[in-house]
Amino acid sequence: ATSRSVFFGSVANLCSATLGAGILALPFAFYQAGLVCGMLLLLVSGWATCASIQLLVHACHLHSIATYEQVVEHVLGRSARKVVEWSILIFCIGCAVAYIIAVGDILQQILTFPMSKSTKHWSMVAVWFLAMLPLSSLRRMQSLQCASAVGITSIGILLLATTVHLIQQPDGVDFDGDDGMERTLQHHAMLTQEHGTLASLRQYMWPADNSWLSVLRACPIVF
Repeated sequence: ATSRSVFFGSVANLCSATLGAGILALPFAFYQAGLVCGMLLLLVSGWATCASIQLLVHACHLHSIATYEQVVEHVLGRSARKVVEWSILIFCIGCAVAYIIAVGDILQQILTFPMSKSTKHWSMVAVWFLAMLPLSSLRRMQSLQCASAVGITSIGILLLATTVHLIQQPDGVDFDGDDGMERTLQHHAMLTQEHGTLASLRQYMWPADNSWLSVLRACPIVF
């Protein structure tokens, strides 16, 4: 029973680390690249991820080491390890900032009363101080398995709610000044009414504006 709980806890932590809020950007990436190129980019990204993980596991098993930093130090030297550690630190700080901003935007949408800038900023500080800081202070990764499970469930509910909302009200979504996205959804609703769902989906098969620059804009999101 203990080994099974450790296994599920590790799976929950891994899924929580990989299925972050960035998954919400995938629809925009598919809009930029088109369904065909978007699926190809997703398949290539999945293959590259599997190949890199296999290389890391092989290196850890071959040299009897357990962490990514130790692999880098063993292969590239101590200086490279320091660069990787600083890169991971900067990446984690950026992710934390992005999560706090996302929390502020979500609170602004779900609360029934209007929020001023100062109220929004203080709510973001409260979320960081009451939720993110205590979780970041835990000494063992295993202690995060319950929080990871809650996070995965929350992401699933958010994705489901977003999908249902867009299906029910494709032309009534407020994007807070994002005229481009609002025009896109209104155009999609008009095509659906005039020509049916299949005809409206054809415009999304290929890159936006028929430009390969749109595919390049989608690459950082997918990879």
